[in-house]
Amino acid sequence: MTAQEIYAERLLHAKRGQPLWNADPYEDLPVEIADVGYVRDGTWIRLFNASKPKEDPYNSVLRPGVPTNHERLFTGTIKRSRLSKSSPFMSKEVKRIGIHGDISAGPVIEFGGGFTFESSKATGAILTLGDDADSVDALDIGYFISAIQKHSQEWLKFANKSHRRELTLWDMIFVTGYDRTSSWAAAVFSGS
Repeated sequence: MTAQEIYAERLLHAKRGQPLWNADPYEDLPVEIADVGYVRDGTWIRLFNASKPKEDPYNSVLRPGVPTNHERLFTGTIKRSRLSKSSPFMSKEVKRIGIHGDISAGPVIEFGGGFTFESSKATGAILTLGDDADSVDALDIGYFISAIQKHSQEWLKFANKSHRRELTLWDMIFVTGYDRTSSWAAAVFSGS
């Protein structure tokens, strides 16, 4: 398994959505509620945003727009909260057992640190936040389920014809929430 496959598989149980190994928001527009896309090699690839009009930058910048019969969806009620940087996300088999840090003063004040862990399995993943994260979740999930049932075949056709992808319905993702922070560290381990 690749690092991104281990990371996604082992952190999926945290129920924070699809873990992204390559989560750099500077490579593209940041992920938003109602994005339709897929993950390839640990990177989110947006096809379009179902809640935005065709002319919106999310749907027109470097993309062939939206599906022909684009029906703009509403995001509904949104819940915003914070995730604390003090609680790393770890695969189920990982136990956090120690934190250490040090500060050095000079022309620049530096802080360094880390944590040690032990695992009951040879493979696992860890995500630590350098700063607190903004968590954004849509609450009207039933509305989105109905929309996905109605439009998924059209979205798949759009992905495979307009974008020249070779996706299946299992590859397609509809975003109903995201967590965003300005700094993080991700690690995977695999061995005997």
